Amino acid sequence: MSDEQPEGAEQQEQAPPKNILKVEQIVAGLSQIEKTHDGASYAFTNLVLDEKELEELGEALRSYQHLRFLSL
Repeated sequence: MSDEQPEGAEQQEQAPPKNILKVEQIVAGLSQIEKTHDGASYAFTNLVLDEKELEELGEALRSYQHLRFLSL
């Protein structure tokens, strides 16, 4: 007999992160509107997420491609 665990057993034992970044938190932390790099439009460039105790950023930030400054 082997002491090795079957593949995927580790993932089942780990609890999912409790505090993943939510869109509502992003919207609340956005500031500083500036022109985009191509000059065609304006976008938020700062995001402040101080004291949110985030465990994971998740996928929500992908759509905010013009962010230049991020404060955690």
